[in-house]
Amino acid sequence: MHGKFFETVPVPDLISQSFLQALDETMKDADPQLLEELKQKIGGLFKNQETFSRVRTVSKASVRLRFRIMTEVLAEGNLLNNNKYPQIKDNTLNFLIPCHSAKEENIIKKRMKTAFKQREIEIAYSQLDIFTLKHLLNGPFLVFQIPLKD
Repeated sequence: MHGKFFETVPVPDLISQSFLQALDETMKDADPQLLEELKQKIGGLFKNQETFSRVRTVSKASVRLRFRIMTEVLAEGNLLNNNKYPQIKDNTLNFLIPCHSAKEENIIKKRMKTAFKQREIEIAYSQLDIFTLKHLLNGPFLVFQIPLKD
């Protein structure tokens, strides 16, 4: 599956916006103008995941601290959620790639054919289901789906 299926917001924006949400929660009783000024000044500082992943050492502390950024997939981004993506059938192998135009689709299909020997692609294409899947947050993806043999 192409990484764009899960990355609906660029990682730096995701980190920055999450940090700003934490700032909002922490300063919910603060002066709204002060909060907005703080957001403008420091909001862009926390875009790099490396900033969080370093081990921090505090003077006189007996432990070191490392922040971790953890993510979890929402239902809208979970390809295996039958309610959201019923086109993805059980016991199938699926190849997904972003596809925003008919021209892109033709290029992708041509590349797929060149990845296999002619005989293999003829066999695969006879069993292959090719369709477009609309990601609920991130646009269309071209899907190559083939059933898994028992």
